[in-house]
Amino acid sequence: MKTEHIEVVDYDSKWVNDFNQIKGEIEEALKDLVLAVEHVGSTSVPLLAAKPIIDLDVVIDQNDLKEVIYLLEKHGYIYEGDLGLKDREAFRYEGKEHLRIHHLYVCPQDSKELKRHLAFRNYLRKHPNTVKEYGKIKKEAAKLYPNDIEKYCMYKSQIIEKSYKGFMAWLVLFCVGVLAIIFMDIKNIDLVGLVLGNYIFITLAILTGMIYKNEAIYWYTGISYQEACAVTSKQRKEYAYKHFIRFLMVCLGYFVYSIIAYFLSFSFGMSIIICCLLMTVCALSTVSIKL
Repeated sequence: MKTEHIEVVDYDSKWVNDFNQIKGEIEEALKDLVLAVEHVGSTSVPLLAAKPIIDLDVVIDQNDLKEVIYLLEKHGYIYEGDLGLKDREAFRYEGKEHLRIHHLYVCPQDSKELKRHLAFRNYLRKHPNTVKEYGKIKKEAAKLYPNDIEKYCMYKSQIIEKSYKGFMAWLVLFCVGVLAIIFMDIKNIDLVGLVLGNYIFITLAILTGMIYKNEAIYWYTGISYQEACAVTSKQRKEYAYKHFIRFLMVCLGYFVYSIIAYFLSFSFGMSIIICCLLMTVCALSTVSIKL
């Protein structure tokens, strides 16, 4: 069912009951063919502003698809095919005024679209700050493009772009800090090298720690926002932790080196070389980390 007019409203706890009512009818129609009925989309996330339309993913065995289509059509649904998304079969309907407007999809257990829907839902449920920001953007998008679903979707995707802007802001501050240390009026140039190296490693350790805490692994090269949302919270945390622990160990290693270098009066050049070597080793060690 295509959305013609876009309206985003504040979260309504009644959506849970609306979902359960639709779920009950689907389970009654399909009986044992249903493995699960998942409430997905924005209405499934507490406190998230959303279009008042319930999105449901009906999970089935792939071998039962033909029978499921037959039974759903028998109960008033019209099969539309996958609409270009593999392993996500769409259905529309006419009538059913006793139910909340809904989008019904049927997915096999191993459907990538199903996993993506669940991962994104679960991610939002665990990140209330993102929910608040995402809801605000959705309302703005609906006001700007109330009759254009494509532009609405493009506008609300700015929450992803904002995450990358946050990284760029951090990068700018990091560079400013490096320049400030380089041009500090410190007469002992060797000490500048040690301070600079520690600043670099400490800030990188803090950054990777923030990524780990917020599961924001799309800040790493090669991981898109969609890929990050398509895996579980546990997988994101494990991936981020492996990066964090490497940078933390290098940070501690350089700190120990700094103490030794200070008392033994190692040169500025030596400290920078050690810093670059540790950075290279750390970066190469992360190449083998897989999501």
